[in-house]
Amino acid sequence: YIVRCCSKSPREYVLEASGKYIEKAFEIYSEKNHNWVAKQIGETKNVVIKSKDNYGLFDDVFVLKKGDEASLGRERKNTEDLRERLTRAFGEDRKYLVPRPHHIFEHQDKDSKLTRWYYAMSQKHGPTLEQILKGSRIKDDEKTKILESVVDYLAFIHYNLPMGGKKVENHLEKIKGKLENLTEFGEIDSSIKDQLLDNYSPVINSFIGARLVFNKDAHPENWVVLPNGNIVAIDFEKDELVPAEFDLANL
Repeated sequence: YIVRCCSKSPREYVLEASGKYIEKAFEIYSEKNHNWVAKQIGETKNVVIKSKDNYGLFDDVFVLKKGDEASLGRERKNTEDLRERLTRAFGEDRKYLVPRPHHIFEHQDKDSKLTRWYYAMSQKHGPTLEQILKGSRIKDDEKTKILESVVDYLAFIHYNLPMGGKKVENHLEKIKGKLENLTEFGEIDSSIKDQLLDNYSPVINSFIGARLVFNKDAHPENWVVLPNGNIVAIDFEKDELVPAEFDLANL
């Protein structure tokens, strides 16, 4: 089998294949009974396998994230830290959720012979906050309630996730890097870059003395809303500190 899943314990499973092989396996399976759908999210490197399982085997979305071992390990640790703190605060019956980490494994691509690291996790299926806010099926007052719940959850993350050992994000350097890489319409004149950076300096200065928090990268695509109203926070790959206002503005 291309995909092998074996039980290590009642709560942990190991997925031993790269994302594209799992995707191919589900494509083959779906040709027979259309119970499974596998697709890659947008232009990212994350492969998300969505279950339409009529047999009750799975009811979660499985995610494989490709990256270097250290950064994937940090993301798993951040997720586990938050899960533990949520459980202590609210018990098992809680409305704030995170993905369930499964395993970080190394896999050699058969074609390129390159070895890559993958992080396997699972989460409940639902639309993202961005899809809800842009959609027309939900009334505005209900959207407001959902957004308020997400803001409450973000506040919990900011207050509870440990900040020790994390560096402070240098926003100015980050913007410089993006301007250097912005070559779609040709090279940007250095005087224009300097003017853009100068225009942004009041924003940077406004963060002086602000409370620093874990960078959740809280844009609306990083929250999943379940049918019962529970919220799943996803994507904890950042390992830096930002002003709380900066992360809140991402919403």
